[in-house]
Amino acid sequence: MNMSEIPALSISTTLLASEKISALRLVSDSIAQQRQTLNRRIITHPYFLAPTLLLFAVIIKLNYHRTSDLPTVTILLAGVTIALLSLVSRYSSQYLERAEAVGNANGLRSFVDAPEREVIIAKWGERVIGTVVLYFFEGNMDAQVWTWTVERRYRGKGLGRDLVPSYQFLFFKC
Repeated sequence: MNMSEIPALSISTTLLASEKISALRLVSDSIAQQRQTLNRRIITHPYFLAPTLLLFAVIIKLNYHRTSDLPTVTILLAGVTIALLSLVSRYSSQYLERAEAVGNANGLRSFVDAPEREVIIAKWGERVIGTVVLYFFEGNMDAQVWTWTVERRYRGKGLGRDLVPSYQFLFFKC
């Protein structure tokens, strides 16, 4: 690839509805990815693994006496595994509901039309790969970072850190 063909990285505020929608879809994807991370962390946490392994041991101890019991024990363990994974999924379902609420048509419309939100985007060429959304409180000069995310494949490369000066500038400009 020629150096002239590499797209430029730009960080700026945006007023364009299409870029705001791209930023919000990025936020929605990030929320869904947070759910996956939470599920993985719960499942691999010692406080979850220890009782699970203990339960498996009890099931095996009570039901496995000879080789012919192996199919029964396998089905029992599979059933318990499915039940436990369903519980974890249920526990983290709020993340998915929030991602859907942010990414649906009503959420997008209210987001784009909100004058109290300032959207900063990082674009790689024409693709929005990072965003910071600031929420300015009505009637005073206070603001907060409503959300801040970078597309998964660009994380760990310093782009999120590069977005900090852009929103600090807006804070101090108020």
